Amino acid sequence: FQSIRLLCASPTYLEAFGTPQEPHDLSQHRCILFNQQNQWGLSKGNQHVLTQVEGNISLNSGDVIKSMALEGKGLAILSLWHIHSELLNGSLKVVLSDWEVTPPLPAWLVYPSRKLQSPLLQAFIALTRENLQVLGKLQVPLE
Repeated sequence: FQSIRLLCASPTYLEAFGTPQEPHDLSQHRCILFNQQNQWGLSKGNQHVLTQVEGNISLNSGDVIKSMALEGKGLAILSLWHIHSELLNGSLKVVLSDWEVTPPLPAWLVYPSRKLQSPLLQAFIALTRENLQVLGKLQVPLE
């Protein structure tokens, strides 16, 4: 499972500060950073861009980043599964929708050993795989 990540913002932010049209426009925007990562990778076809961004906020929680984006505090990069309902209801909008945020984030399930798995652990692994497959089929809702 690879988590598709999207560049997004609230309609309130976009109305107040405008919508970036190209990756280099990001340097003129307020960005909500994850763990002080101030370089964002974007790809479109054979073009790969690493853009330096300015962050007035740096956090280590996807939930808090999403809350800040919903409040109109800036642009954010978040996983599709994390913001799918907000994209559907319009409280967040995809920015630079023709660009792909890179790299996608893989998901791992870590447990002590493949040997001697309890029935409960086996059930948890099966349920997790099933849910990740569902998340992997989510489509980006665009206007």
